[in-house]
This record gives sequence, C-alpha cells and structure tokens, in this order.
Amino acid sequence: MVGLGLLPLIVYFLVREPLTLDNHMADKLNNDVLKLERTYYAFLMDEQDRKCPVCGHEVKSRYRFCPACGNELRTVCPACGELMETNWKSCPHCGHKIEQPEAKGELV
Repeated sequence: MVGLGLLPLIVYFLVREPLTLDNHMADKLNNDVLKLERTYYAFLMDEQDRKCPVCGHEVKSRYRFCPACGNELRTVCPACGELMETNWKSCPHCGHKIEQPEAKGELV
C-alpha cells in the first residue's frame, strides 16, 4: 500500500524538468518587476488630483495648501515633520498624538 503512494512521486521526479539557477534568477527578476510595478502604481494613485473641500479647485495630494483659496489641506507633524491630513488624531509616520484645540463656547 505504501509503495503505491511512492510510485507516482518517483515518476514525477524522473520526468519533471530540473530547476536550474537560470530558472531561479528568472523567478527572482519577475518578483522584483512585480514589486516595482506595485510601487509605481501606488505612486500614480497618490499623484491623482483631488478637490479642495472649500473651493473645489483641483489640488494634488502632496499639496499642503490650496493654491486657489489658501485652505490648509494637510498639516505638518510637530514631532517628525511629515505631512498628514488635518483631521488625523495621530501621525501615521511616527505615532505622535496630535492634541486637538479645545472648542470655545461649548456647553457642558
């Protein structure tokens, strides 16, 4: 019974093409190309135009201020200096907690 399970395995190893160093290098290059393509497409998606929430002017995702109305689109983290969205409560780059300014005139 055990011999029947080993027989197909032995036949497989006899008839398959051996893996060569060239095959291994080709697989590695294909994986590297896929990683570069993913990075490139992520870059393209990040560069797409958005609209300013105040005036509707098209702005790039890397802009800090709207060039049409001056609205602050993104803020700078006080800890690491990276750009972040104005409504975030912590920096995604360093984890620094952002203190929200207290609203004046609120009823408690």
